[in-house]
Order: sequence, then C-alpha cells, then structure tokens
Amino acid sequence: MRGFLACLIGLIANPVFACAELVQSCTFNGGKKEMVVCLEGSDVTYRFGPSGGTPELALRVPITDADYTPWPGVGRAIWEGMVFYNGDYSYEVSAAFERMFNDSDEPEPTRGGILIMQGETVVAELTCDVGSVDWAYGDGGLWAAKTRAGQCWKDFSWVACN
Repeated sequence: MRGFLACLIGLIANPVFACAELVQSCTFNGGKKEMVVCLEGSDVTYRFGPSGGTPELALRVPITDADYTPWPGVGRAIWEGMVFYNGDYSYEVSAAFERMFNDSDEPEPTRGGILIMQGETVVAELTCDVGSVDWAYGDGGLWAAKTRAGQCWKDFSWVACN
C-alpha cells in the first residue's frame, strides 16, 4: 500500500504525468528545470519551471490558434516547432531527430529546446538535456490535434479544411 501511495503522489507532483496527452517534454540544467507541452481538451498548454514543482510560466492556447509548424518533408533532420506567446515574449518549442542515411545502427538522441524572444531580440536559447526529450512525433501530437479540429496544412499555413 505504501508503494502505491508513493507512486500516486509522484504522479500527482510531476507535471509530465498531469497531461491529458503529452506533445513534448524535456529537462534542462541536469534535470533541475523541465518544459512540458500537452494537449488538454481543445487547448495546447506550455509549462516551464522546476522539475516536479510549480511552473514558473504556464500558457494555454486553443488548438485552432496554435502557431505550429510541422516538418516540411525535406532535409536531414525531421523537426517540428510551436510558438507560444505571452505579451511581447515568444517561446518557440522545438524537437528534432536525424534521419539515418548511413550504416549506423545507433540513432542520435532526439533533441529539443526553447528559443525565447522579446520582439525580434533573442533573450535565451535553452537546449534540452541529452536523452531527456519525449516527443509525440508521427500519428499523434499537434498534427493529429489540428486535423481533428478541422484544419489542414496548405501552402505553409493552417487553414480550415474544405
């Protein structure tokens, strides 16, 4: 019973497990900070702060208004990005992995980060700890949420599907 309660408390205290559907998460500074992007109902949420603690910043946007850029289908890296806005600050969350073109059996770890801007000025560039990126690329994630909401990716922007 104690083990069950300890696991339950750990799940409640950890924001990663508070997600309805995880889009992306990772840690920074050796696990001291974490970033979590989730799908929650008809919204996308962004949380950043101490690992396992109360977020220092929490933002929410409707999925239909989400500034999400899917991988364009070319290049060595497969990547996605989403920008969250808070006043004149923007937080561009991204994740990527290298496609394997050589004979290597070992893929490089998925990488990610946050680019923080104030207007056109870069305030900070945070790189996720190696091996900490969890990313819902593929059939789920933001692409699926946007298409379920009736949006289509056309000419490099999201529009209502006809």
